[in-house]
Amino acid sequence: MWLTFLDAEAQMNIECEEVSAEANDIKTGWGATIFSEANRLLSMQEAQVTAQAKAEAKRKTEMRQIARQKRLESYKKEEEQTPVEVAV
Repeated sequence: MWLTFLDAEAQMNIECEEVSAEANDIKTGWGATIFSEANRLLSMQEAQVTAQAKAEAKRKTEMRQIARQKRLESYKKEEEQTPVEVAV
C-alpha cells in the first residue's frame, strides 16, 4: 500500500512539473503561479455556484410565500361570500 502511494505521489509530481513547464512555454513565469491561479479560479467558480443556489432557494421560498398568500386571500373571499345562517 505504501509503495502504491509513493508511486502515485511520484506520478503526481511529474504531472505537476509538466504542467508548470507547459505554462512557462505559454507565458514566461506562469509555471510558478499557475496552480495558485487555478485554485483562485476554482474558488471563484464555487462561490458563484453557491450564490446561484442561494438565489434559487430564495426565489423558491418567495414563490411559496406568494402562493400561500394567494390561497389565504382566496379563503377569505370565500368566507366573505358565504352567507351566514342565523338561528332564530
